[in-house]
Amino acid sequence: MAISKIEGITLVVGVTSMEEALSFYGGFFGRAPDFILADDFQEYQVVANMWYQLTTRVSPGKGRRVRFGVADISSERRALLSQGINVSEIAGEPGVVAWCQFSDPFGNPLGYFQDLAKHPDPGLLRAAGALDRFENG
Repeated sequence: MAISKIEGITLVVGVTSMEEALSFYGGFFGRAPDFILADDFQEYQVVANMWYQLTTRVSPGKGRRVRFGVADISSERRALLSQGINVSEIAGEPGVVAWCQFSDPFGNPLGYFQDLAKHPDPGLLRAAGALDRFENG
């Protein structure tokens, strides 16, 4: 089940107001978000390959899912499935990012993500039928 190579980490933080969150975190980090996926999903790159993601798509206090960046999400997902771990289908934003989710044995939410700008796979999301928006939890 070992991950081939971790290339990054994301931490998803639910907020009720993006405007209020950007005001707070803009002051906290001393800058505007580094990446804006959508009006309801914005990210700060805290350190190299670590993204602090703000979203109104999940409730505050929930969605503290840690995702590990990988080069080939499909093979990493298959490896988990082969170990009997329940893993979501691959979802994402075409040309930007793909992700899947699972939990550890204690119920802690985890996941993988693939940076599609760094590791393009044009058919990945289309093949998986996964042009879904961010899932709660």
